[in-house]
Parts: sequence; structure tokens; C-alpha cells
Amino acid sequence: MLRCCIYRSLGGVRYVGTLIAGDNINNIKLASAYDFVDSLTIRDVCKPHSKRAQELLHLVNSIDDGHEMRRLRNKMKRKFGQQYSLIYPSLKNLSDDPMRLEMIMYRNLGRQQYSAFTRYLQDVVKRTNLDNTNKKQKLYDIIRLQHDLFPTACKRSAINLPREIHEWFWHNIPREESFDHFYFLIKNDVFLSSPPYAWRFAQRMMQGSELELQLSTFQLFLHQEAHQSTFYQKFGKLYSFDSMIYILNRVFKSKDLRFAKLYLSALLHKMEVQGAHEGSLLRFNNTLLYYLSQTDDIESFLRALVVELRLIKMIEGYDELFKMLHRPLVFVLKLLRRQGFHEEFFTIISTVQKLPLSEGHIFKQHIFTELISLLKSFNDPKLTCQYVMSGFNRKATGHLLNELGLWGFVFHGDARVLPGENLQSEINALESLLPKSLSVNRQPSLCAITEIYKTVLSAGSKTMGPGQFRDFIVGLYSKYSSALEHGLFEDPRHDTGVLNVILYHTRFALRDARLAFVLLQDFYSRGLGKEIRITSAKCPFSLVAYQNKEISQADISELLVLMHQNKIPLHFQFCTAMVLRYLELNNVEDAHSWYKRILHAGFKVEHMLLVKAVKDNGWEYPPHFDTKLLEKLENKDTDVADDTFLLEENSEIGDTMGPADMQTQLPSLQHVIDLLKTL
Repeated sequence: MLRCCIYRSLGGVRYVGTLIAGDNINNIKLASAYDFVDSLTIRDVCKPHSKRAQELLHLVNSIDDGHEMRRLRNKMKRKFGQQYSLIYPSLKNLSDDPMRLEMIMYRNLGRQQYSAFTRYLQDVVKRTNLDNTNKKQKLYDIIRLQHDLFPTACKRSAINLPREIHEWFWHNIPREESFDHFYFLIKNDVFLSSPPYAWRFAQRMMQGSELELQLSTFQLFLHQEAHQSTFYQKFGKLYSFDSMIYILNRVFKSKDLRFAKLYLSALLHKMEVQGAHEGSLLRFNNTLLYYLSQTDDIESFLRALVVELRLIKMIEGYDELFKMLHRPLVFVLKLLRRQGFHEEFFTIISTVQKLPLSEGHIFKQHIFTELISLLKSFNDPKLTCQYVMSGFNRKATGHLLNELGLWGFVFHGDARVLPGENLQSEINALESLLPKSLSVNRQPSLCAITEIYKTVLSAGSKTMGPGQFRDFIVGLYSKYSSALEHGLFEDPRHDTGVLNVILYHTRFALRDARLAFVLLQDFYSRGLGKEIRITSAKCPFSLVAYQNKEISQADISELLVLMHQNKIPLHFQFCTAMVLRYLELNNVEDAHSWYKRILHAGFKVEHMLLVKAVKDNGWEYPPHFDTKLLEKLENKDTDVADDTFLLEENSEIGDTMGPADMQTQLPSLQHVIDLLKTL
């Protein structure tokens, strides 16, 4: 008989392998049994009151081990051939445990054998002559016997126990025996997700001790490579798809992501094997998205995407199902862009265009936003402009860029506005870089326009002298404000993106803080900001006011009036700018008053110059203040005055890596990319 030994210790559970007990005795016993069967005839077994039949029954009853019973049963099948079916009726009349006899005599696993197995279990539960200890042992013996009688079938699929059996286990297994009981179920390939009492037991294990949690989630088998085969063989077999999703979500919540990739791989295999429907795809998709957000494991995501695309194609009316891939696709494009996977990024774009994924302008705009953000790393105004022209209505886009002076700079080197005929000729001659499936028949989004301004102003700052660059900025600002006044922008959701880019380059590229104030004052005093939302964490007033020594108190007062007139709320950066400004003027009272506004608004205080000001002046710290910032303040390596990040134009600092970083950090995705190309 096979026995598995478990050694418990403080560090976990150690499996010492499988020991063979009494092997010589069993071999001798089995050899004698074979000799006995060889000496029988079917007439010996079937005639009434046969002594040989009683001897055969005694032999069958004496074998507890399912593996040995299977070999004996096969021996009888070979001996008696078609007449094997006559043996059970003859022995049944002599047996005092006919249910066990029926269960073990079926040579093939099927509906009848399974029915005999479950009836036997149910009969044991109902017996009143057994106490709970003996009843549990009897149930265990039957389950173990069933498992060993059909090992090949149990490797492929789990054993489903009736509801009454799991219910009995739930009510009668002592809490301290839960671990051993659950391990028994796993070892004997019992399905753990249903009926309800089985899943309830599994959930209780997950809420129990650390060992119980690790066993029920199968994490116990992942710590050592020698035991990982148990996870691979049994996790997806013994749990349903929904249970696996539940367990994976628990793993994510625990923040222990060491084995997350293995769990995801098992989940993916489960979906491939059993197929998929809309509900399971949606749940898998949500889990996949969360996995990606926690791990940045792009390779696993793309492998999963390949499988999902194949499965979706197998479902009737699959076109609508592709919509559920919108969010994950946008998310992975963002990661690919941030980590410098440029080739892979464009492969995903290419895949999207071949599938019915890209219907709907919102999804297309999200894709296009990531594309434009990727182009930032190339810092090429002409390439960026060509992609924007390809992604939106060419005529409307060209005319808008021309009126803004962007077309003239990109294609002619200065911010001129071209005559209509010349412009249309150039639009027609411009090569399209995107397929029609990824274009939107409308004017570009403000996000796309903002990116063009970024590349144009960045290029201008590098190629122009200060005077020329100043005139260039003023010219672009004038054309932009004029376009707003004349309603040239179709998108009603206008924001401060373009204005922020202009002010940022004025302050930090041109280094003309006074001009930044003049432009901001002009913009809001003309009422251009009435319908413009401040959508970023930094507002244009913060960009101008923060540590700007070129503006006076009267200028600050004017900014406050403009903010009030335009209903612009106070932002953290503006309040911080006021605190630091008044401290420089030795006006501690007004500085404290502005700090109180920060507290009242519930802003998070992590800005080191502000933290220093609070500490130096003995002001109260906000609730839940991170005291580690005070330790950081004492660190000589901390540059308290280095606060350029507060006003950094690019909100995704460290978004892209240099070529050297990319060579060392990028894993190989070529195999997955090749698979994507075949879809």
C-alpha cells in the first residue's frame, strides 16, 4: 500500500515522498491470487453454493489497495473474457458488502460505476452503527479505492463527490483536522469547487492558518521545484475556472506576487482546455488587467491575449466580444511605450487594425493617444504631425494645424499660415501612416494637438535663438487664442493642455517668467478660460506663480482675482507657492494662512520645501503625515530646493528609457509577437 508522509514544522510543510510498505508480502499475495484465478472456471464461480466462488469473494474482500484490485480485476477479465460479466451477480449473492463489490468489479469507469461509487458513499453516511471517526475512515477508504481503481481517469479529471458527502465532512471534520482532510482530497483528486459545501470548506481553509491558506491555494506546492508538478497537475483540475479567478484575486490582494505568473498560466491553460463563454472571458479579462497593473509582465499578457483572441473567434457573434479587450489593449500599449518596446507597440497596433476591435471612436482615440505619446520619445514634429493627420480627418486636421501656425513650422520652418490652395495640395501629397480602420472622421483630440505643440516648441527651443524663440512663442500663443475666439476647435471638452505647454516653455525653456505671467493674464482677462477645464494636477496659475520672482504682489493679487472670476479652484502647487513666497517676504502670518488652506483642502504634504517650512515654523502636521519625510529632511543627500518636478511638463517622468537601458532591460517577446502576427 502507498502511504505519503507529511512532516510539519514552523517553516511550513515538508513532503518526504512515497514509501512502499509490505511490498514483498503483497507481491507474494498477488502472485498466489493470480494462480488461484488461473485454477478457476466460470462454472466454478457461477454454480449455486459454490465453495470456489466463496473463496474468490474472500480474495476480493481481502484486497484493500485499489491498485492491487485493479490488477486482479484485469487478470479475471483476461481469464474469463466475455464471461467476466457473470462473476459479479454470482458473488453478489454471497457478499455481506455488495455495494463495495459492485463498485470495484466494474472494469471501466462510466455512469454505472460512478453511480455504484456514490451510492456506496451515501449508504455509509446513513449508517447508524458507525461513529463519526469510523464513518470518516470508511468514507476515506472508499474515495481512496475509487481513485486507485481508475488512476488514468483521475489524472485527466477530478472525482465529484455527492453533496451529502461534502456536507457531512463540513459538519463532522474537527477544525484542527481541516489541513489533513483537505490534503487527502487533493491527493485523491477530489473536485474542490462544488457542490457548495466543498467550496465552503475551501474558503474556510483560505481564511484559516497560513498553512491552510497555502494548501487551499496550492501555493504550498510552489516553494520547491520538486513539488511544483502537483500544482501543474492538480490546480486547474480540482478547481473550477471561477474558483481559480477567486484564488488569483486573493493572491493579488495579499501582494505576494512571487507565483502570480504560474497562477495566470494555469488559468490560461484551463480556459484553453474547457473553452470559453462571454462571462468567463470577461472575468478572465478583469483578472488579466489587474495582473498586468501589478506586475508589468508584458510577455504573459501578450501570451494571454493570443489565447483570448483565438477563443473569442470560436464564439458565435464574436465581433461584440472584442470590445472587452479595449481596456487591456490600451493598458498594455501604455506599458510597452513606457518600457521602450517600440517594435512590439507597433505590432499590437497592426494586430488591432486586422480585427473588429477598433470600432468606436473612443477606443481609437485611446489607441491614438498612446501612439502619440510614444512618438514623444522620437521628438520629431514632422512624424508626430503625419500620424495625427493619418489618425483623423485629413482635411479638417490640416486646416486646423494651418490656422494654429503648426503646419507652417513643421513643413516650412516658420509659423506661417498657408493659402488654402497650397495647403490642400500639401495635404493631398502627405503620406498616410495609419490604416483607415484606425482613423476617426473628425478633428483631432485636444490631447493630440497638445502633443504637436510639445514637439514643435521643444524643437524650436533647440534651433532658435532667444529672441526668435520668444517671437515664435508669442506668435503661436496669438494664433491659439484667436482660434479659441473664433471657435475653430470642434471638441467641446477643451482643457488647459496647450496653454500649459506654452507657459511651461516660456518659463523653463525661454526662461522668461515675466512673459509667462503676461500671457496667462491676457488669456484669462479676455475670457478665453471660461469654457476650459483644468484637467491636470497642475494648473496654469501654479506654473506661473511657483517661485516666480519676476512678478510682484500686485501681480499675485491680479492672478487671484482672475482665478475667482473664472471659478478656478486653488491647487496644491499654487497654495505651496504662496506659502513659500510669503516666507521669503518674512510674512509668516500670511504664509501660515495659506498653509491652513492646504490643511483644510486635505492636500497630501510631501513637498520637501513645504515640509521644511512646516518644521521650521512649528506648524501642525496634517493627519496621517508621513514622519519619514522628516528623517529624509535630515539626510544631507536630500536636495530640499530641488523641486523642478513640481512643475515638470511631462507628468510621466522616467516614462521612456535610453537605448542602453533598453538593451539590458527588455525581455525577449519575439515568440509572442510572431504569434500575434499570425492572428
